[in-house]
Amino acid sequence: MTRRPRLLSCERGASIVEFALAAPVMLLAMLAVIEGTLTLFVSAALEGGVRSASRYGMTGHVPAGTSRTAEIVESIRRRTLGLANGTNTTVSMRVYKDFAALKAGGAGSAGPGNAGEVVVYTASFTAPVWTPVAAFMHGGGPLRLSATTVVRNEPYDDGVQQ
Repeated sequence: MTRRPRLLSCERGASIVEFALAAPVMLLAMLAVIEGTLTLFVSAALEGGVRSASRYGMTGHVPAGTSRTAEIVESIRRRTLGLANGTNTTVSMRVYKDFAALKAGGAGSAGPGNAGEVVVYTASFTAPVWTPVAAFMHGGGPLRLSATTVVRNEPYDDGVQQ
């Protein structure tokens, strides 16, 4: 009959050792879930912001003291609760004569467009990655989210300033 040494038979402190092994993994998983949730929120908010900005831009309205372009960018910033600000977000507007010109390809011209023109609104957001799990899942570096929508401007008076 073999006797186990006294040190191996003692189970005092086993719980703290198990916790020390499991806690970092659980904490990393929890942070990855939080980061994933935040990414989904920003993505949905960015899409809502672009949709809202395009609805505003298609009216041709120009508020006093600002431009349509500035108001469109501000609309996206408001809808994303300030997360998509000027430092980490780019907004582009490409104008085409009609949907056939858009379908044919080409770069279009920059700006919010005139009455009856087709405008492609695109907002891109660059988010930092906080956990190694998320960095591994998308190849490392910052995470780039983008939202695009296409609208035809309403037939407003062409004398409206842009």
